[in-house]
Amino acid sequence: AEAYDGKADVQMCIEEYDNAISTLNSLLDEFPDDLRATYMLGECNERLANLNDALRFYLLAIKNNYTYAEAYYSAAFIFKEQGKYYECVLFLKKAAALEPHNSEYFYGLGKVLMELGQPDEAIEAFESALENDKYDFESWLLLAELYAKSDFSKALSVLEKSATYLYDIPEISYRVAALYFLTANIDKCLEHFERGTLLDAEKALDFFDLCPAARHDERIMTIY
Repeated sequence: AEAYDGKADVQMCIEEYDNAISTLNSLLDEFPDDLRATYMLGECNERLANLNDALRFYLLAIKNNYTYAEAYYSAAFIFKEQGKYYECVLFLKKAAALEPHNSEYFYGLGKVLMELGQPDEAIEAFESALENDKYDFESWLLLAELYAKSDFSKALSVLEKSATYLYDIPEISYRVAALYFLTANIDKCLEHFERGTLLDAEKALDFFDLCPAARHDERIMTIY
């Protein structure tokens, strides 16, 4: 079984998905209960955009092992592609419950809940992601974005806290600068904007997208 798995891994790495499917089917002919091969067939079919087949194999993997968190997670996004959001959220929550220390599962759940217009649950999911991984850059940004819709000070607090872990990420500096600009605290805005330009000046466009009026501020443009 290991020899088949290794061969299929290589084929998937070089994007020979049809060949990998053939290899995995041969493996399952000899070892019909091989859980990893079943899951990998789901992955191959997903890469080939055969979503129904991908889902079938992910669900079969779950049927063979009800604690297979990765299969729940992968199946969830097939459901999402099919517009089945109830099933998507249900499976994401199941994956997160099975592996409560996996920040990726909570991040994925948060993104879907955000898209569905459920900010409170999305915030809870992103906070759970960050409990597991303080360096989860995307969760910090989306958490701040959610808070910014109703409470700028809370959003700012979130981003400032994130900067203690992600001090070398320019997007964080620009988001903090944007919030300070929008709350008319120009001195603090300039401080964080300048830090962002030192890290990556090109990404200042993110700041100007959020604060187009800043292009007319001479102090900001001087730094830029």
